[in-house]
Amino acid sequence: MTSALLVMDVQQGVVERFGQPGVLDRLAEGLAAARNAGVAVIFVRVAFRPGFPEVRTTNRSFSALVGTAGDRFGEDNPATQIHPRWRRALASPSWSRNGSAPSQAAT
Repeated sequence: MTSALLVMDVQQGVVERFGQPGVLDRLAEGLAAARNAGVAVIFVRVAFRPGFPEVRTTNRSFSALVGTAGDRFGEDNPATQIHPRWRRALASPSWSRNGSAPSQAAT
């Protein structure tokens, strides 16, 4: 069995709202511990293609955004990018929670 640490939603627009300075430091400790133990680290973010084609009308959380969010959750919007503190760590794969295929994030 292979283990992985999923690091979810540490994208710019989310991290700006944490309001607790120690959160990023604790995350750094967790990332270091995982890597030192040989555990894969995978970053997951929420981002959609233009027009939100991945969002089904039955998805109550995101279907309300389709007509009102503009590009706020667009895959190229700065708010959906992994926080700058972790960009160098992106030798790990990243995955957008939109149903698309995994991508190798730029460093």
